[in-house]
Amino acid sequence: MPVLALIKYIYRVHFVIVGCGRVGRALTGYLLERDHSVALIDKNPERFRQLAPHDQLTTLVGIGFDRSILESAHIEKADGLAAVTSGDNSNIVIARVAKEIFHVPHVTARIYDPARAGLYQRLGISTVASVAWTTDQFIKRLAPENENSDWVDPSGNIVIVERLVPSHWAGKSFAPFFVPGKFTLIAIKHIGNTSIASPDIKAHEDDRIFIACNKHSLDQLDELLQSGPQK
Repeated sequence: MPVLALIKYIYRVHFVIVGCGRVGRALTGYLLERDHSVALIDKNPERFRQLAPHDQLTTLVGIGFDRSILESAHIEKADGLAAVTSGDNSNIVIARVAKEIFHVPHVTARIYDPARAGLYQRLGISTVASVAWTTDQFIKRLAPENENSDWVDPSGNIVIVERLVPSHWAGKSFAPFFVPGKFTLIAIKHIGNTSIASPDIKAHEDDRIFIACNKHSLDQLDELLQSGPQK
């Protein structure tokens, strides 16, 4: 086997996608382009007609939480599963079966109900809350001064938040935003360009900063932003 082909073979990963809608097809295409193998499951065989044949693609007609279907999709060797059907209940059941019975390392479910998404996130099931994410993206563009949490770890203890830098921080060092055990500045967005943060970088008015924060320190972080650097 040629060296390049051997490298591709070694790094090839298998994924299971449940739901052949627009998201499922987009995920499938992305993974196939990177030379991974994909088993795509949907209960409607007509949806597969929108996909071009591919050597690394297997399509299966059936219910995504049916164990026999998942076994036919070789879920036992899958590195990841995405449940992207149109139903929250189905996606959660599929995700739980994949995680708890087949022990798939990376499992994600699309959820439309933000409240339920948060619940399952805390239970260790990674979720993408479509409505919440879309709303958040609109708010960021319509009201850029908005303060929000962009990411919460499954335990709920650590969040990554995005904040707008107030004018009184302009020209000041970002060093106060590096507090061990409480919060750490990780990235700065300035005039459309985002860079990794360091304590010696100076702030500009209207910068947007991304901070990893202990949930118990959020109030302290916001007080620091509003009060300004200590003289």
